[in-house]
Amino acid sequence: MIAIVLISSILMAITTTLHYKNENQNYHHSRIERKEKSLQTHIQMMFEENNEIDSRDKAISLMKDKLKELSTVHKLTINLYKLDGSFYASSKNDTQTNKLGNSVINNLSNKAIYIKAVESNKLLEQTNLLSYSFIKFNNENLLILYLPYTHENTIFKSELENILINFGELYLFLLLGAVVFAYLVSRYITQSLKKISSVLNKTDLGKNKPFSWNSNDEIGKLVTAYNDMVAKLDESAILLAKSEREQAWREMAKQVAHEIKNPLTPMRLEVQLLERNATKLENEKDRKKVLDFTNGMILQIDTLSRIANEFSNFAQMPAQQLMKIDFSEFAQRFSKLHSHSSIKFNIEDKPMPVCIDEKQFSRVLNNLIKNSEQSIPKDRTADIQVNVKHLNEKILITISDNGIGISDKEKVKVFEPKFTTKSGGMGLGLGIVKNIIESIGGEISFNSAINIGTTFYIHIPKSNK
Repeated sequence: MIAIVLISSILMAITTTLHYKNENQNYHHSRIERKEKSLQTHIQMMFEENNEIDSRDKAISLMKDKLKELSTVHKLTINLYKLDGSFYASSKNDTQTNKLGNSVINNLSNKAIYIKAVESNKLLEQTNLLSYSFIKFNNENLLILYLPYTHENTIFKSELENILINFGELYLFLLLGAVVFAYLVSRYITQSLKKISSVLNKTDLGKNKPFSWNSNDEIGKLVTAYNDMVAKLDESAILLAKSEREQAWREMAKQVAHEIKNPLTPMRLEVQLLERNATKLENEKDRKKVLDFTNGMILQIDTLSRIANEFSNFAQMPAQQLMKIDFSEFAQRFSKLHSHSSIKFNIEDKPMPVCIDEKQFSRVLNNLIKNSEQSIPKDRTADIQVNVKHLNEKILITISDNGIGISDKEKVKVFEPKFTTKSGGMGLGLGIVKNIIESIGGEISFNSAINIGTTFYIHIPKSNK
């Protein structure tokens, strides 16, 4: 705003100066033309009123006689030149001897009046104009009339200075107004941006709140974009934290499995050797004590081995051997393995092409069914249902039970590796299930109510290849 006002004021001053100079020049050109026409009219009337003027020579002589009178009446210095450019007479006493140049005569031949500007006298602040025209007698050129015209520039400069001062005062007022306006606008904009900047500086992973803005202007659009970015950032932070936790658990499970497995084999061999030597003892009581001890040790070693295997399986899932199969047929075969139990299978009898690893997906179903069975109290009749059906371009598998359910506090931890509601569990089963399902592009979710039951939903994509 300030720059616009400054530039416009400078351009206006330049334009005003040039325009005023042009107007001043046009005014003096018009003034000398009017004086020349007035003098020419006076001369022609003088020729017409004098009846004795009947020849060129008398007319020329009359002009010389009346020169002083004409100069006094019109307040002009009048110079007369012959048609060849030589000097004839002047209203001033000093005689003019300079001959007119050919350029003046040639220009005058094509014009009624020829006005020529000469160098200004800068010291005296004057501008000189020279006017040339033909004096005619009986419509023929008689003499060349030369009128010098000098005008003062002091008045012009004074008027121009006054105009520029007035413009300067006006633009100074506009400049001050522009400064105030620009300050208020910039303060309004920067205040809003400072507020946004303070919020942006506090942006952190998972600790952001939406920023409210009442206007739908450009800043409002910026705030909307920021809020969308924050929402995505928080989602990414949650996914990142979840991924980091799962990776940490895998690393821990891998290390635990390795540390447990190393001493198990020599421990088992030592116990088996002890068991073999115990059979050679003659004392029945001592032999029985040793054998009971070795059997207990082997049982505990097998338990540790099973735990190590579970940790190992969670830490590094084996590569899936994906094959295209009909899931409806696979589910029918799987249901026959549980025909002896109280589990009810409802399988839609339609082709369901999928690309899965049968062995690992059987592990998924077995794990979820086992969890359902273990969640049902002993005093309650089990009601476990497995449903398989089409759902758009996916296949939906639901496994529901009437168990004790999962509390709201525990729901967020269901798929975390350490989560379990069983006293003898390690909390790795559902983490493994989730990994297997997501590795084939599927999704798993659940609904649960305390003392009513839990339903797990598995969506797996159909194979179009």
